[in-house]
Amino acid sequence: MRKISILIIVTIIAITLWPRAQTFAFAAAKKKIDYAAEKRKIEKIYYSFDAKKYFAAISETEKKRDDFFGDWRLDYYLGIAYFQLGKILYNPNPKKAYECFDKSLDYLLEAEKIKYGDAELLALISADYGKKASLSTLKAIYFGIKAKNYIYAAYRADSSSPKVALIAAVHLMHLPESFGGDKKLAERELKKALARGRSGKDSLRINWADKPELFAYLAQLEILRGNKSKAKAYMKKALDLVPEYGFVKFDLRAQLKKIDETK
Repeated sequence: MRKISILIIVTIIAITLWPRAQTFAFAAAKKKIDYAAEKRKIEKIYYSFDAKKYFAAISETEKKRDDFFGDWRLDYYLGIAYFQLGKILYNPNPKKAYECFDKSLDYLLEAEKIKYGDAELLALISADYGKKASLSTLKAIYFGIKAKNYIYAAYRADSSSPKVALIAAVHLMHLPESFGGDKKLAERELKKALARGRSGKDSLRINWADKPELFAYLAQLEILRGNKSKAKAYMKKALDLVPEYGFVKFDLRAQLKKIDETK
């Protein structure tokens, strides 16, 4: 009887301590993640239009996430990587691009559960919903409302963030005026972001919404307005900073070519 009582007590202690042991093991394991290396990996390919490099980077990080589930930084890195990949595939493979925006959204929503109210995450989630809206027909309005709600939440969290300003500007420049689009306001937001410089003090965050990207989207805005000369001037500024900027070299140049073809 005494042996049985001791066994019951040992079992209860083991059950009580097991979650704590898991927590300690997870905390110890987290220290082994080289976040700086993950950041560098994404930043190294951020301006490229190389889908293969993105697939490889995503595959590596997803394997790590299997071992470190619940780590918001890995979800954040994967969310950005999938979003960028979706932008690359947007024109050549819209169906695959939609899947990438879906994956990006899943990861970013998981990250935001942990970093609740984080302005950058809210802005990125808004961007994903915006892209899904543009690729959808039946749910375009639903996704559009989601995009609007999240960008408003991002502004409430940090109205001075260039990252938030860039996503807001992209929404504003592409939306028809009847749905709240405003190209003048988009231009103002992009130029404010340029004046502010980089946002945030977290050295492990991805550096995006920086000068090359802001110049590129000012070029995109001028293309939408039909101002070829201004667009080319902004494209040159972006390429002077990042000569192999894929969005400018392939996407924006193709858009300029279409303007010439329609004349």
